Amino acid sequence: MLRAGVPPGIDPQAAWLARSELLWEQGRWGTLRREWRNREVPAAFSAAVRAERVGACLWVQGRLLPAYLWLTWHRCRCPDEADRLMIAETEGRVIEHMARVPELHPLARLLAPGLIRVLGDTSQHAGVHLYRRRNDLASSLLAITGHPRSQAEARTSHEWFTEAGNLTSALNYRHRQYRDTYPPEDAEGVYVGDEELARRYRELQRQFESVGAPADAWAAHRLPGAERVFTTVEVIRGLKAIQYGWWHRIRLLSCYAILRARYRIRGSAPP
Repeated sequence: MLRAGVPPGIDPQAAWLARSELLWEQGRWGTLRREWRNREVPAAFSAAVRAERVGACLWVQGRLLPAYLWLTWHRCRCPDEADRLMIAETEGRVIEHMARVPELHPLARLLAPGLIRVLGDTSQHAGVHLYRRRNDLASSLLAITGHPRSQAEARTSHEWFTEAGNLTSALNYRHRQYRDTYPPEDAEGVYVGDEELARRYRELQRQFESVGAPADAWAAHRLPGAERVFTTVEVIRGLKAIQYGWWHRIRLLSCYAILRARYRIRGSAPP
């Protein structure tokens, strides 16, 4: 379909969404961002949807400041409340990732409270997807401001999305669960060693690949403790395989190299 175009009899909007999802899961975010800004986007997609998708592509590429400015500008000019919340949700994910970047962490702490107010409260009547996503996001943004985040938050979202049949979202929340609970422990509270950590991370990679999400599989290299599992060659291959921004590539590789060197010098990771 990517090569030959839309088959006869297929709704152009459905075909565009399928193509967009495929490019997203392949990590071809630069290509996808340009396509959403293209004038050939079906007219059924509103300007708010197009703006949100462009901002989301900037976010996953690691272009966090451009993503935040783009999304905020469009949210403030959006007349529809539902569209503003849709854009604000992606804006919150940008702030959440800013908090993990040393040079942007102070800015994230300043921006998080305002975005929490914009998101407001989401009831279960909104549906499992919106309810769990926005609750998880609000919890994450509160953690940036100093409030404790429950380690069970991501696990609960993982269970909800598994029951709802959304495997990609369920796996993404398992990824988040591994991030929230590092350094990991087993059922008896014993610190998990390198072999068990490698089993978990590589299993997560295989599961992402099995549902057609190779970009999410490469994202396992960004998990805490990845230096204990993945080799330098694997990390470089992952950084080249998907369309990160160049500065983000340098940032990720530098952070991994420092942690890997410390790990090799120590010989193991302390609990």
